Amino acid sequence: MLLRGTGWSVTLLSTSNSLHRRVQDNLHEAGVHLRLLPLSRGEASNRQKTVWLARQILKLREQRWDVIYTNGQGGLVPLVWQAGHRDTRLIHHHHTSAAAEERAGWNLPFRLALQSAPTLVACSQATRHNLLAGLDRPGGNVIHLPYLYPWEPSPQTYAPPDGPPWRLIFAGRLTVSKGIDTILQLASAHDLQDVEWHLFGSGESYTAEDFADVRRVHYHGRYESRRELLEHFSRMHGMVLFSRHSEGLPVTLLEATELGLPWIASDRGGTREIALRSPDCQILPANFTTRQAHDAVLQLREALQCRTTDPAALREHFDARYAPARVRAAWLRLFGER
Repeated sequence: MLLRGTGWSVTLLSTSNSLHRRVQDNLHEAGVHLRLLPLSRGEASNRQKTVWLARQILKLREQRWDVIYTNGQGGLVPLVWQAGHRDTRLIHHHHTSAAAEERAGWNLPFRLALQSAPTLVACSQATRHNLLAGLDRPGGNVIHLPYLYPWEPSPQTYAPPDGPPWRLIFAGRLTVSKGIDTILQLASAHDLQDVEWHLFGSGESYTAEDFADVRRVHYHGRYESRRELLEHFSRMHGMVLFSRHSEGLPVTLLEATELGLPWIASDRGGTREIALRSPDCQILPANFTTRQAHDAVLQLREALQCRTTDPAALREHFDARYAPARVRAAWLRLFGER
């Protein structure tokens, strides 16, 4: 949606076929041409992906492309670049942390792709630092730009609802690496009985049955749009992201900050760059303990009880760093450079 109204022709190429139907419909409506591998995510072998992608590239080479933008991880990135010609701008966007433990899992083709990408973009300053530390790039050039994201105006101005109970939300993939196990442990804490945990999302590690008998944990399923998520946020007192994942710049933290919702998150990737100050934004160590997470929830609850959180300051902080118009203009300048 970044390019809506620019007059540019856009084609989206994907081997994962994981886009929700509503997202596909929105892209079609915006004039984006979709080329999706006709197999569900996880069903295609690497060979099937490579063969399908090579055929697509041969067809796409018949057109002239001003920019080829790639993201994600894998050795197929350089193959996509073959759709371009001499004057095509090649941009690769890295949107996880690129920390040492992540870099250890990169295969050789992907590492070479990162080292040779003519333009390499990092989603956070932390990611940029890690890419520079882990790659031998000529000139050491890595650009930092926040996410391209379909920002929309928030549906309302956030004001903390009355409590107790104090409602904390997690929104995202339901995996162990996102801290769902920590939430389940905290839900049983005797001194947090006035705290409710509301989970939105889906994933491979958990199903609704895993939460059915857990007191104070409410599983709501997946959310279908950003507007729906912001409406859920507006009924909450805070957000948590007890992540052990290789985060780049967590989008749900950006959304919470934009609305003015206080949050607790682990120090992964660019999380610290989004934070304002405690108690509105509490940063746990990257390898936090359950006790540290527990104490942070107690501190947030106390701030909510005393009404010392500051939604307006959070919104101002977001606008100063991640104002949608500024981010969009920066990406359009990058795409338009020659």
